[in-house]
Amino acid sequence: QETGESGGRAGGAWAGARVTRRQLEIRGSRGGRHTEVLSYPPGDADAVTITLGDVERLNEGEFLNDSLVDFMCRFITTKMAPDTAKRMHIFSSFLHAKLAQQSLGAKERVEGAIRFSKGVDILSKDYIFIPVCDRLHWMLFVVLFPSLQTPLKIKGWTGELTVPCILQFNSLKCNRPDVGKRIRNYICALWEKKHGKGKGKGLFAKQTDLPIFNAPCPQQENDYDCGIFLLQNLSHMVITAPLPPMEELMAKQNAREDFDLSHVYDSRDIRSKRSLFRDQLDQLQEQILHGHPTADGAFTSSPADTGKRKRYLAGQAGGKAEADKADSDDER
Repeated sequence: QETGESGGRAGGAWAGARVTRRQLEIRGSRGGRHTEVLSYPPGDADAVTITLGDVERLNEGEFLNDSLVDFMCRFITTKMAPDTAKRMHIFSSFLHAKLAQQSLGAKERVEGAIRFSKGVDILSKDYIFIPVCDRLHWMLFVVLFPSLQTPLKIKGWTGELTVPCILQFNSLKCNRPDVGKRIRNYICALWEKKHGKGKGKGLFAKQTDLPIFNAPCPQQENDYDCGIFLLQNLSHMVITAPLPPMEELMAKQNAREDFDLSHVYDSRDIRSKRSLFRDQLDQLQEQILHGHPTADGAFTSSPADTGKRKRYLAGQAGGKAEADKADSDDER
C-alpha cells in the first residue's frame, strides 16, 4: 500500500467500472484523481479529506487507504448512541502511525501519541478502539477498561478473560505482538502522566498486567479486504451491538457473545459493505455538487473545485465529449 500509512493499487472508477485508457488520459489532464470530494466532518480543523483517487480504492480488489478508514471511523462515531459514545473512544489510524514512527526514539513516539490524544480522558473510557495498518495489513485493536487498577476476570472464549487487556481483531491468521507492545507502552505512559511517574510502570510493567488476546472474527479470503473487515468489526461493536459497561459484563455467565464476532457476518457480506461505503460517499459527493446541506452541516466547495468534479465524473461516464460538455456548462 503506497499512500500514507496504507495506500493501494490504482484503478477503478467512481461508479465501480474500470476506467479506460482514454478516460485515464482525460482524468490526468484535469488533475481529477487529486480533486477533493469532501472533508468530513465539515468545518472541523481535523476533518478527513477524501479525493476522487481515494474513492477509486473502493472498487473490488483494491486496498482501503488511511483516508478512507479514518473517514469511516469518524462517520461511525457520529452514528453511535450518546450513552455509548461517552463510554468509548475511536482513534484514527494516526495514533499507531505515531507510535510506529521509525524516525523517532521510543520515548518520543509515545510522547507524540500522548500529544495527539490530548483533550480526551482516554483512561476514563470503557473501550478504546485503535485502527492499525502494519506491514500492509489493517487490524483493529481494542483496549478494555484501562482505568482498572485491580485486574478482574470475566468468562470469555478462552476460559477466563482478564481485564484490563488488549484484544486484537485480525482478519488474517497473523500475530502482531509488536503492535500490541506499542499500544501497551502508550497506555502505560498515559497512566504515568495522570497518576505520577512510576505508577503506570508499576501497573503495566509486565505483559500479564495488560495481556493481549486474539479475538475470534471472520477471516478474509483475499489479500485486500482487511480494511473492510476492520470497519465491519468496529461498526458491530459500537453501533449494531455495543459492548456493555463493566457491571453488565461482570454479571454475564459468558462474555463470548460480546467479543466473539466469528459468526456475526461472513466474507460474503464484505462485498456489499464495500458497495454501501461507495454509495454513502456518492450521496455526500452529490450533496456537495448541488450545494445541499447534510444532517451534519453544510458542505462548501469553490466553483473551480465543483467544475473539476463535474468534468471528472462526466469523463468517467462518457469520455472526452461528456467532459467537454461539462466544461461548456461551467463557462455558461
